[in-house]
Amino acid sequence: RGVYVDGTNTSGVEDGSYPNPYNTIQEGINTAAAGDTIWVAPGTYMENLLLKSDIRLQGAGAEVTTIDGSAGGNYSYVMTIPDTYHHDITIDGFTITGTCYKGICNGGLYATMDLSAITISNNIFDTIGYYDTYDRRWNGLAIHLFVIDNSTFHNNIIINNQLELL
Repeated sequence: RGVYVDGTNTSGVEDGSYPNPYNTIQEGINTAAAGDTIWVAPGTYMENLLLKSDIRLQGAGAEVTTIDGSAGGNYSYVMTIPDTYHHDITIDGFTITGTCYKGICNGGLYATMDLSAITISNNIFDTIGYYDTYDRRWNGLAIHLFVIDNSTFHNNIIINNQLELL
């Protein structure tokens, strides 16, 4: 089964089908059943996503499909995997960005709990991080995952990540 998302759908009719796609990725995630693929059309999606297990998030390609989490406010992430055990999540074909201006966005993909069978491929993590006015330096991580096993990271690009390593 597939769930479709197209940010240009302004018809007011949304059921996640190909002719009537949701206009936000989070709507697609919320209604997806275990094993579903969420197909995301080209465009820029100003969202901060809360992911769940057993889904595949498939963009139309990193060159044309962007998730921009910069509107999320202080201490937000572009994508968060909730603080419980999660598995079988695929994220493929997106540019993921989220640095806030005059705010703080902590990073691209974030999880602190155990993860299994996570696949992150064919993505561009661009300009992830935040400027800490107290330390007067850039901080943040493109991908912050705690414990992962049986997972694949393939063909991802991290650019303009301003993290300073001490």
